[in-house]
Amino acid sequence: MITFLVSINIRKPSCRIGHTKDRMSPELRRLWAWPLALGLLTTSGLLSALVSDGWGDAWAWFALAVPVAVGGWFSLARGAR
Repeated sequence: MITFLVSINIRKPSCRIGHTKDRMSPELRRLWAWPLALGLLTTSGLLSALVSDGWGDAWAWFALAVPVAVGGWFSLARGAR
């Protein structure tokens, strides 16, 4: 009985999303690239608005306006269909 339990080969379940062992698959990279970029841009705009003055205010306006503009663009494009 003990030898039977020890000899069982337990395999890890395969991932069907497209993951490889060490790298992100191209499909996941393509899916998450723009949301991550917009998130980083928004974060930098918020931090810039909190801690800087002058050029930092201009960067904050730009960095926070881009995600709003992208959302508006895709909202209007979806409504036109």
